[in-house]
Amino acid sequence: MNDKAFVPLRELVTIVDATGEYLTRDGRRVTVYTVSKSKETFTVKGAIHRECRGTYQAKERMTWHKSGRCYPVLPSPDDIIAKYEEK
Repeated sequence: MNDKAFVPLRELVTIVDATGEYLTRDGRRVTVYTVSKSKETFTVKGAIHRECRGTYQAKERMTWHKSGRCYPVLPSPDDIIAKYEEK
């Protein structure tokens, strides 16, 4: 494992603080449906948009940490990195 990439979840800043639209590390749109205040680790639930029958729809359901990480140890293309802004 690359030690430089490892940062404990508790040391990461909060990216997802409410329901809404966000962006992944690889530029895909995410719709966050719930953000729980429970003590569990991965409390953000939503779906990544993907093309389906000619349109983009929230289809790929996932869970994230409030920091946007979808895996506890390493960064992923599926990590949430920012709020989505309509252009």
